[in-house]
Amino acid sequence: GARGGSRGRRAGAKGWTREFRHASSERRGGTRARLYAREGLALGLFALGGRRMDYISSVLGGIIHLKRLPLLLHATWIATTILSLRALTNTVSKPWLQKLLKKRKLRKVTVEKVQEEIWLIVCGSLLVVIAGLIQFNSNSGKRCNLLDTSRCYNRVFDADLPSDVLVYYLFEIGWYLSLLMKSLIGVGRSDTTAMEFHHILTIALVTFSLLTGFTQIGLVTFFDFNLSNPLLHISKLVNYLEMGAARKVAFLVFTVVFFVTRIVLLPGVVIRSSVFGAKVQMSSSE
Repeated sequence: GARGGSRGRRAGAKGWTREFRHASSERRGGTRARLYAREGLALGLFALGGRRMDYISSVLGGIIHLKRLPLLLHATWIATTILSLRALTNTVSKPWLQKLLKKRKLRKVTVEKVQEEIWLIVCGSLLVVIAGLIQFNSNSGKRCNLLDTSRCYNRVFDADLPSDVLVYYLFEIGWYLSLLMKSLIGVGRSDTTAMEFHHILTIALVTFSLLTGFTQIGLVTFFDFNLSNPLLHISKLVNYLEMGAARKVAFLVFTVVFFVTRIVLLPGVVIRSSVFGAKVQMSSSE
């Protein structure tokens, strides 16, 4: 009886062991199946993400033109030239301006203030004239200006950039570099921290526009923004010189031009073209 009981116990133990092994193998099989399913899902998502990344890379590769990056070195030479000319003109004009301020009995106005405004008026006006000539009197501005933006995004993927547009971009970057460097060199008046941050941000945005191929609409934006800048500094200059009624006229003209360019034309032409025209034009040019 004892031997039969022990045999029964051994048989029960063996049966329990078989059931445990069978259940364990089923669990391992289910675990493997779940792991395989997860791996398959991960590989599928990775492949899908890879296709999307390839598409994004192909698009960015077509838009971003890193070969233009070394051209920015020319902008530093332009900035250096601007600062040299500025130092020379400041030296030459200082005695004449001192006599003018003394004659008009303007003791609160410094020569440096007047020189700063004159320089900003001259350079700002030159940038406006050059941008206007490119837009309305060259092939680069055909159907991409403040009057017509129907072809402002059709050259985004082109590696080649029209020489006149490239030169203008380099002058814009060089101009803002000179404004940023003048405080360090001591040529002209020092700007506030807010204005220096403005110059840094502007250089970054202009460089981004150059490297991404959005140069045609960038030129339109330059022209729109720059139209009111010389008028602002003319208004400040005549106010410094206390030129009577001319102060009111200059400020009124600046206000009207600023309203038309920044409040009306900027959203009505530039932003509108980027929202509604960019996708269609870029798709057709691919």
